[in-house]
Amino acid sequence: MSEHYLVKSFIERNSSVPKHSAHKPSSLAVNTDRAFVACLREHRALSRAAIATQTGISKPTVSESAQRLLARELITECAVKDTQTSKRPAVLYEVNKDRGISIAIVLEENRSQLCATDLQGNIRLLESKAFPKGRSVAQFSDDLVEFIHSTIEQTGLSLLAIGLSIADPVHPRTGRVVPMPHSPFPTAQHIDFIELLTSKFQCSLTIDNDVNWATLHEQQTTGLNNFLYVFMGRGIGCGLYFDQTLIRGHNGMAGEIGYLTLHNGQNLLESVYTEAFYELAKNQPEQVHQSDLADIVKALRSVCEITAPQTIVLGGELSQNECFNQTLITTAQAFLPNTSIKTSYSPEAASLHGTAHAAHALALISLGLLDELSASSLLGFYNMIQVKDAV
Repeated sequence: MSEHYLVKSFIERNSSVPKHSAHKPSSLAVNTDRAFVACLREHRALSRAAIATQTGISKPTVSESAQRLLARELITECAVKDTQTSKRPAVLYEVNKDRGISIAIVLEENRSQLCATDLQGNIRLLESKAFPKGRSVAQFSDDLVEFIHSTIEQTGLSLLAIGLSIADPVHPRTGRVVPMPHSPFPTAQHIDFIELLTSKFQCSLTIDNDVNWATLHEQQTTGLNNFLYVFMGRGIGCGLYFDQTLIRGHNGMAGEIGYLTLHNGQNLLESVYTEAFYELAKNQPEQVHQSDLADIVKALRSVCEITAPQTIVLGGELSQNECFNQTLITTAQAFLPNTSIKTSYSPEAASLHGTAHAAHALALISLGLLDELSASSLLGFYNMIQVKDAV
């Protein structure tokens, strides 16, 4: 039994021992620091007086928070001072943009997209890489690790958190990719991403299906509730967002519309939404059979009959093809006359944006700057490693 466990157990049993050690900040200090940083994240640069006004926290308490955050290098003093709102020039503070980065990566079989975001939320690097077909599991893993190492080197900043988007369902309690036939990303089924990345980078990590990340981004940018997000790329998937909650299902398979059985006894991925269909819809949408579109919409209608969404949002690569998208909407409206159908404003980048938002939130949590419970619904499966100097 470890010495740490013995000490902890003794403290828990002995009520005469103080609950908090002298070096640990009080809950008031933690909440003040969080409010201080939240103000800076929203307004970019503020004086202590302005932060006190914004938060309703007393000026002396805000000043103490500033000293703690400066000591931890989480905020910095701006080069310019506030000469407008006070008689004397006042120091302006901002979140330390060089404290570290979070990295979001969208993984597909032959392409990876990456976004590196600093602690203020600024994008420091945005990159996309194409890879050859037929990579082995070892090659894929090496390419992923190298992509992250290269990003760290280019930015010159420490890594706080990683967000991972997978073009396959992800089990919400294990973080493992769920094996399934006709997968658009079969290699992922043989990789333990949690073990691979946490062992290489020793940082917090969150992982989820790409459609779930896209659905969360759509909700954050539009404020929609009770809607379906239908992703149409090399595969087809459906995000379910109801009553302010993303529905993942007990094994991460909620919304896998491609596996709905059609009238011919086959599922959508087997009989309609095949690789050949995808290529035809992308390159020659006018040649797509109306019966295939009708089968896709019938599968979608089956989901709607059970979930009763107010809105359907179409996203993914095929939703950018005006000819295909408009024909699909016209067909869908005939089957679903009481449901609003819209196209996503960021049809291809939604997964990356959703993952980046979650990875940034996880970085803040690992530093003690964001309450874990308040952000956990955004994160899918996550493995949190607290930064050593975090409160």
